[in-house]
Amino acid sequence: MNIVDNDNMTLWSHIPEIANSEFLRTLSSNQLKLQETKFEVITTETSYIKYLCILISHFYGSDLLNNKEILCKEDREVLFSNIVEVRNCSQRFLSDLKGCWYDDISLQDLDEVIYKHAEETFGAYISYCYNQVHQLNILNKLMESDAFANAINELESYPVCGRKTLQCFLIMPMQRVTRIRLLVDAILARLSRDNQKYQGWKLASDALNRVVQQCNEAAEHAAQQLKMRSLCKKLDFRYFKHMDTDCSEHSLIHHGEVYFIHSSNHLGDLSSSYYRKMIKQPSTFGRKLVKQSLHLFLFTEMLLITKKKGDGLFMVLAYCPTNEVEFCPGDQYSLQELPYKIFPEDWRNVFHLFPQKSCENGVTEMIFSAPSEYEKELWFEAFSGNL
Repeated sequence: MNIVDNDNMTLWSHIPEIANSEFLRTLSSNQLKLQETKFEVITTETSYIKYLCILISHFYGSDLLNNKEILCKEDREVLFSNIVEVRNCSQRFLSDLKGCWYDDISLQDLDEVIYKHAEETFGAYISYCYNQVHQLNILNKLMESDAFANAINELESYPVCGRKTLQCFLIMPMQRVTRIRLLVDAILARLSRDNQKYQGWKLASDALNRVVQQCNEAAEHAAQQLKMRSLCKKLDFRYFKHMDTDCSEHSLIHHGEVYFIHSSNHLGDLSSSYYRKMIKQPSTFGRKLVKQSLHLFLFTEMLLITKKKGDGLFMVLAYCPTNEVEFCPGDQYSLQELPYKIFPEDWRNVFHLFPQKSCENGVTEMIFSAPSEYEKELWFEAFSGNL
């Protein structure tokens, strides 16, 4: 029996053994829809694996994309990731789905098959989704090469692709694991809680939800890493040659422009000569303090105090471990003890930072002003761990 014929899915009720059976006539409308949805898990997996095989044989296995002058080994590994492992995972899953079908046309134990594979083999999808951000980035970069673009255009023109692009094939695994979850949820919605199979389908649904969540988290983590690598290239650590400047494994909690007002001490070895000079000789015009714009980057591990340069880079002036910084909201009255008597009118959104282990000369108090009350609240949430 062909479950899928020329991309047209066979309905469970149209299969001759079912259509001519007494069993079909005993089913209510809801029960029939339940059976069709269960069978759709098999038909859609059959169709999906067909496209995986096209991706592997027609693109991954092509002479054009095995030509190192068109696609180097490193880019090839990123572009196709663990697609062969994903295909193998799907083949094992489909084999068990069909076995369930051949054993029982009503697919009574289908939930057990889905649960088993969600728990034991679908980890291949998590690895694939982690790489997907890098995959699409490298694809866009490669398409700027005439040799690669011409090769892809030629391969995509073959009838076997059905007018689908390489990118369409590459995103199918993530779409597939989501589709299975939706089908299982649809099945669960048609079962009453007292149905003897309800708990089995609930287990399958929960297992798939965990897989989808892990896929999403893996993709988000990869995107965060990519973002952090890009940010690392914009941070100028010229004053801190000894530091490990790779922040790609850190998470950025919040960042933004602030105005420097005052610092009671420098931060010892954690501050640059530029920062020490800035706090010792603040910019003034007469008795009025002049705004000095800085940019704070709050990572999970570290707070960076930087100054934006004209070339788009951020020069790191000082830093301190995030878990050693205490945030205290302030107001314009907290400025009254400072030696400057006149402040710009819009300096109302004041906050204080107290690094706990910063200086031999005692406690350091750093005072900043946010551009708005909203930005001040965001910094409070960020330091409180609520962002």
